[in-house]
Amino acid sequence: MIEEISTKIGEIDFVLKNTGKKSESIQKKMVEIGQIFGEIEQQKQENETNSGFFEESKTDFELRIQSIENDILEIQKKLESMNSDLQSFESGLKTGGESSVLLKKIDLEIETAKQKKEELKNILNETLSKLCLQQNQLRKLITVIQEEIEYLKKEEYFFF
Repeated sequence: MIEEISTKIGEIDFVLKNTGKKSESIQKKMVEIGQIFGEIEQQKQENETNSGFFEESKTDFELRIQSIENDILEIQKKLESMNSDLQSFESGLKTGGESSVLLKKIDLEIETAKQKKEELKNILNETLSKLCLQQNQLRKLITVIQEEIEYLKKEEYFFF
């Protein structure tokens, strides 16, 4: 979808140059949207990789991820709607005032996407924190077991 929008922006650019209007800000916004979606996808994959360590909170984790994915799908639908607006803009149906409204809509969607990205980052940090805590607990348990084995060796309860 982002590629289609980028292609359309290129076509719109040609039309806008002929009419004296600028579309650079739209292009920048669409590139920024593409970067945000890429980062969200990367964080989602990292979360999926790490989620196997936390079976007890996996359902909660999956529900939170699903909620954010639904929000992202909603953002994509809005962007598709904006793509349609851009196509109308290309055909000369939009005025300068309407294009600024479109830019404001795009800004709002970018901000929403950034918030969702931050939510995913927080979930990843929380997951990582839990992993570190569990790792530390396991290390303590291993140390206690090793100390007990050493004690038992000294007391000759086992034949080692």
